[in-house]
Amino acid sequence: MFEPVKDIRTVKPLLAQDPVANGIMIQVLYFERLKYKVWRDGGSVLAKKGTHVLFAGDWSSKAVPLELLPKAPFMSSAAPKEVFEQMKKMYVMSWKSPCWTLVAPRPDRPTGGWEGLGPLRWKDGPMVAKLWRLHDNPLPHIRECIKKYPSACIRVEGELAAWGGNHFVTDMAAELGFAHTRRKYRRRGFGRRITLDLTHKLYEMGLVPYCYVFKTNDASYRMCKGAGFEEREDVAWFGTKRLKKRR
Repeated sequence: MFEPVKDIRTVKPLLAQDPVANGIMIQVLYFERLKYKVWRDGGSVLAKKGTHVLFAGDWSSKAVPLELLPKAPFMSSAAPKEVFEQMKKMYVMSWKSPCWTLVAPRPDRPTGGWEGLGPLRWKDGPMVAKLWRLHDNPLPHIRECIKKYPSACIRVEGELAAWGGNHFVTDMAAELGFAHTRRKYRRRGFGRRITLDLTHKLYEMGLVPYCYVFKTNDASYRMCKGAGFEEREDVAWFGTKRLKKRR
């Protein structure tokens, strides 16, 4: 039975057992310190703030408690596969984005390379935001990520050619994101080199780098697998429209 969690500090040891699978909940509860209501039943954790719901821990044999979910349509980020499968049966979805979870290998320090390899700068924000299409107004988020977290890019004669960064960094893991190589610079190995450089930095900081790749993005999936990323359990972002009628 799910019970309210009065002190969220008591949940962190459970979430820390898998800082990749539980990374988003760790981020919002302990680093952004957002005021989510939290419930727990054994190894399963549910957090809710308005119409945003997060699921963490082990849901392999747990039914999602519908009474704790918002009455209005809601969305969820990086929901475990078991939760997503239940939600598809119970709700009409307004949208859904299944993803692979991929964990970066610990690379050797890159040797040689391009002269223009370095971190993203504040002024690069508009270019990165323009080519990251997963948000209505991405520039503030991108600039905050550039300011707070490690990033890597390659410049060719001063022009930004390829880049990658982190959506968030906790005390255990880092979510890689918004990687892109401009069309005229593709097929030169820039994406792989940036990934090696960035993941090396993160491992030196004692963090596990990982990323989510949409199931529709075969090119990014192939690049990650070619760089040695390990595939973990699938997750999904989704939005609900309404409960299905019970027969």
